[in-house]
Amino acid sequence: MRQEGRKRVIIFDQFEEILTQHAERFEERAAFIHDLIDALKADPSLHVLFAIRQEHLAEMLEFKKLF
Repeated sequence: MRQEGRKRVIIFDQFEEILTQHAERFEERAAFIHDLIDALKADPSLHVLFAIRQEHLAEMLEFKKLF
């Protein structure tokens, strides 16, 4: 049961795999990021944690402007 005011976290482990696998599906990847942003805007108690290997951090930065 969801309690009002409690923070919730979605944790994405090895998130670099979304960035490095299946390059031909880039548009779907971007749509996923947009859906995630919409969820964060709709629910202020929702937070996201991305676990990503440092060598792939630059690839994640291309989405920085969206957040």
